[in-house]
Amino acid sequence: MEKTISLFLAILTLGFAQQIFAQDNKTDTDESERWSDFLPLGKGLSGDVDLPLPFGIGITGYWQEQDLKPKSIGLATLGITGISAQAANVESEVDNYNVRLDAWLLPFLNVYGVVGKIEGENKASGVTVTDSWTGNTGGNLILEATLSGIQAGIQSSGFPLDYDGDVYGIGAILAYQWGKYWGTIDYNFTQADLDISTSEIDTHTITPRIGRSGSLGNVKGSLWIGAMHQAVDENHNGTINFAPGVDIEYKVLNEQEDEWNFLLGGTAELSKQWNASIEGGFGDRKQVMGNLTFRF
Repeated sequence: MEKTISLFLAILTLGFAQQIFAQDNKTDTDESERWSDFLPLGKGLSGDVDLPLPFGIGITGYWQEQDLKPKSIGLATLGITGISAQAANVESEVDNYNVRLDAWLLPFLNVYGVVGKIEGENKASGVTVTDSWTGNTGGNLILEATLSGIQAGIQSSGFPLDYDGDVYGIGAILAYQWGKYWGTIDYNFTQADLDISTSEIDTHTITPRIGRSGSLGNVKGSLWIGAMHQAVDENHNGTINFAPGVDIEYKVLNEQEDEWNFLLGGTAELSKQWNASIEGGFGDRKQVMGNLTFRF
């Protein structure tokens, strides 16, 4: 991941240097001579709309906090399997950093792919373990005492899971503009392969936005409002060390508690090639996203 970010920063630096060189020599680039001018297809469909450069590469930082709904919790320890538990709530906090490459295939259709890293923490509260936890011990009093201690510890402190891993995803944006106003619908699917055994997180996201373009001084930009529908399927499988000599194997399935939240964001077009944006999410799911993109 570090090599990918270093390569991306090098590309941005070269593009920035190219801009400065062009300005110093007071030459204007002929848009018709760009190698990327073959996209988007069907330019005539856009009318007199000023289209963005067709390709983009950007870096995105994303933070999110929300409650998850625990679907099932399975535990095993000390040779005992089939132990089940329930949790009243799971608090989830996620940090995600990714590199995104996109292209405008049509004036109204953008497709993209992302690759990055994710770090997260889930903490279950109100955990209760079934009574059968100590019912399968065959009368071993030492084992029963150990299991009772584990059960009491889980019920009092919750069941925290820390993880990190790699994220991959694809997406598409449908866009329409009328005058200074515009609307988009963004769909993406991402999968996170986590470092804790065979765990993974699949996320489907649909995000409609409506905005208005304008300018502040010499800087062009947009403001928008929107909403996000997020469907999360978390599958955690692994082992945690609960106490010296005591490991607990777990299988935890989670999904999102609330599917929708509201968004508010803005973007600044620093130049024809550079733009930066920030977006915040409000409601039961809170999030902040920042992005810097170089277009070519």
